[in-house]
Amino acid sequence: MSLIQQSQAFENLRLPLEVLYLIIDEVDDVATLLTCKLTCSSFRAAAANSLLRYSRQSISVKDDFEVLHERLGRDPLFSHHVEDVSLRSSALLTEFIYEFAGKFDNLQYLDVWSHPDLSSPPLILRPLTFMAWSHFKSLTRLSLNNVKFWSFKDFARFISTISNLLDLELSWVYWTIDGERSLERDHVNVVKHLRYADCG
Repeated sequence: MSLIQQSQAFENLRLPLEVLYLIIDEVDDVATLLTCKLTCSSFRAAAANSLLRYSRQSISVKDDFEVLHERLGRDPLFSHHVEDVSLRSSALLTEFIYEFAGKFDNLQYLDVWSHPDLSSPPLILRPLTFMAWSHFKSLTRLSLNNVKFWSFKDFARFISTISNLLDLELSWVYWTIDGERSLERDHVNVVKHLRYADCG
């Protein structure tokens, strides 16, 4: 059957608009939806409506990742459109790294923020953590606020593992070996060690 005959067969079908929207809403492939937009005006409107769910996404996580896992299970393409993630507790960072390494292809900005009144334990970063962290290759911006590392070495390695980092914002970042020391007190050493860590 030629393309013209297929088009004429579709013209004779005349599905109600509601049914057409339901069918196209089941499509979970962006390329197919873009092709549908080129077919006819009815398909264009339905496909454009479905494509809205694949626009830029921002996520804020306060307690756990249950809602995020549910959304990813329902809509596999969702992960390709997440550009910003905000974690409302530094205690979630290690879990986020392990659970979502390699799953967010377009994640560009990660904001980790802990409330100053809540005492969070220091991040325990193991070699596997750094390996998983290196899979966030699209990450270009990182913001850490009130985050505590176990040691300065962990902090420096954590930052230097991000290969495409362009923008780093730090507020109240600590490490616990040798007492609680902050970037404010050790800013000269931070620059020296970060340069060293970046060079290999």
